Amino acid sequence: MNEDYENFKKFIITDFKIKKELVDMRPPLDTDAINLRTILKYTNNAYDSLRFIIRELRKMIEPYDQHGLFTKKIDELSKKWLYRFINCKLDKNKLTSFYQNDVTDMREEFVNSVKRECCGYSVFRFPIEALKMCNSINELLHVMHAYIMNNEYILQSVNVIDTKQKDACCKITLYGEENEVANSIFNNFPNELAVGWTDIVSFGDIGKVVMMVRDRGHALSIEIDYDQDDIMVRYFIPKLCNIELINKLPGINKVSEDADAFSGATGRFATTKDKLTDDLFAFIAKVPMDEVMTNKNHR
Repeated sequence: MNEDYENFKKFIITDFKIKKELVDMRPPLDTDAINLRTILKYTNNAYDSLRFIIRELRKMIEPYDQHGLFTKKIDELSKKWLYRFINCKLDKNKLTSFYQNDVTDMREEFVNSVKRECCGYSVFRFPIEALKMCNSINELLHVMHAYIMNNEYILQSVNVIDTKQKDACCKITLYGEENEVANSIFNNFPNELAVGWTDIVSFGDIGKVVMMVRDRGHALSIEIDYDQDDIMVRYFIPKLCNIELINKLPGINKVSEDADAFSGATGRFATTKDKLTDDLFAFIAKVPMDEVMTNKNHR
């Protein structure tokens, strides 16, 4: 496996580890029965988790941070996080507020900024405004994740397993490490499904497949997480060509009728290994293309 693939895989694994750590950092302090020993144990563990998360954030983004902008933001925010956490001392209300505001907060205006700047197939853009807006660990992790997952150069730098010509103008390419789920998607991809160039990246034994599908919602990105028979499909549509059709998609976080065309939409749906390809391709077929553009708020 090449270095680009290993870096990409490490990013995915570390992203998952940090998200788990964020859940474990949740203060068990929502009852009056909490005693001083419990609070002290929590603060010690939470401080270790905070230091661990800061280290892992730096490591996971380093291969992709050519100009050091992410690292600079991590350094800036980590000083703030550590200072605020230490100043909570053993006050359970302050510790709870720290967790809500500095760890897990995800503001709507920030999410919208990420959608605008990290849309698929716009690899020459860097999420400068979204990065400036970051305050919490969750927000920083979100913009890093969106930047990497919607970067076609990163996807296409991974080693090729197989490729097939769909028609005269586009290919379906499978990258990474072979596994049953990714192979099934690649082998069963319908030739009649109207899409542009499509990348499928398989991460072998960690239970994840990433896809970018051109010409559906401009550049539809999909993450497929699987554990035995259970599968969760998460998606991001960068261009709202037809809001009426988008709001009918399975698991969509519905968007307003007056939304900007490039404000993006997200959603997710559950399926099983047996039903994955049928559900996945049926979903892709429903994501609108430019030819059905009805959104008047098109910049």
